[in-house]
Amino acid sequence: MKRLLCILFASVLLLSLTSCKQEAQPLSCAGVVLDTPYVISLYDTKEQAVADAAEALIGEYVRLWSHATEGSDIDRLNKANGAQTTVDPATYELLQTAQFYTITTDGAFDVTVGALTDLWNTAAQRGVLPTDDQLTAACFVTGAYRMQFGADSVTVEQGTTLDLGGIAAGAVADKLTQALKAGGCGSAVIEIGSNTVFIGRKPDGKPFETAIVDPYDQATVLGNIAVTDRAVATSAAYGQTYAIWGEFYPHVLDPKTGKPVDSDLACVTVLAPLATDADALSTAFLVMGYEKANAMLASYEDVDAVFVKTDGTVIATDGVERLD
Repeated sequence: MKRLLCILFASVLLLSLTSCKQEAQPLSCAGVVLDTPYVISLYDTKEQAVADAAEALIGEYVRLWSHATEGSDIDRLNKANGAQTTVDPATYELLQTAQFYTITTDGAFDVTVGALTDLWNTAAQRGVLPTDDQLTAACFVTGAYRMQFGADSVTVEQGTTLDLGGIAAGAVADKLTQALKAGGCGSAVIEIGSNTVFIGRKPDGKPFETAIVDPYDQATVLGNIAVTDRAVATSAAYGQTYAIWGEFYPHVLDPKTGKPVDSDLACVTVLAPLATDADALSTAFLVMGYEKANAMLASYEDVDAVFVKTDGTVIATDGVERLD
C-alpha cells in the first residue's frame, strides 16, 4: 500500500512539474499529525492532487507510529507485554535510529520514556506533582536496553512503553521529503510542529530563511538563518509545559531523573541533513546542557546548532549561516 502510494505521489508530482510554472506563492496544505500541526508548502506545482497525495502519505506513517492509534506498530508494542512483535520495516528502522541516539547521547534522548510521560500527564490532570517513588519506578522501566531487535521484530520489555514524541514528527517529515524529491520536487517547505525541512531554494533562487525565536517571548526574533536542503528542529524548555498548581514545568523530560529538563539551555535549534536526526538531537542537547552538547556536536556529521542559554546568550556553530 505504501509503495503504491509513493509511486502515485511521484507520478502526480512529475506530471504537475512539467505543466506548471514556478510562482512565488506556494500551494499549501495544513492539518494535524501526531497531535502536532503541519504545513506543507510546494513551490514547484499548483496541482491539488500533489498536496492530497502528501497528506495521504503522512496518514500512512501516523498509522504506524502514533501510540494513540489503535493497532499501530507502537500501540501493539506497548500492549505486547514483553512479547516479540513483528513491525513494519519503517518502524524497525526508526526504532533502531532512536536506540542509536539513546546510546550516543548517554540517555539524554530516549523513546522508552512512556511511563514518565504518562506519569507527568496524569500529574498535570490531577494537579499534583509526581512523588519521588513514582519517578523512581518510572525511571526503572526506562532505558535503551529495554528494547531488543530481532530479524524483523522488536521486543519491548514488560512494563516499558514507547513514546516517539521526540523523533516521529521528524521521521514523518523525512519520509515526505523523500517522496517529494523522488517525484522531482526542487522547492518546498515541510513544517511539522517544531520540525522543518527545506527542500532546495526559494523560487527566486535565494536560500530559505528561518527565525530563531526568543523562547521566553515568542513574538521576539533573536535572529534569522539561511537554510538550503536541510532539516531544522527546535526544542525549548519554555513553550509547551505541564501546569500544576499555578507552576509551569517544561514538557521535555530528563530520562535519567524523570523530571522536567533543568539545564543551562532555554532552547536548542539543530540543523542536520535529516529531520529525524535534528529532532532527536535537539531534545538530547536541551537535556544535557551547553557544554556537553557543544562537545558532542563534532561526533555527528554535518550537524550544526544554535543554542539559546537561560541567561539570554545566543551561540551559533560555524556551519550556521546568519542573515542578521
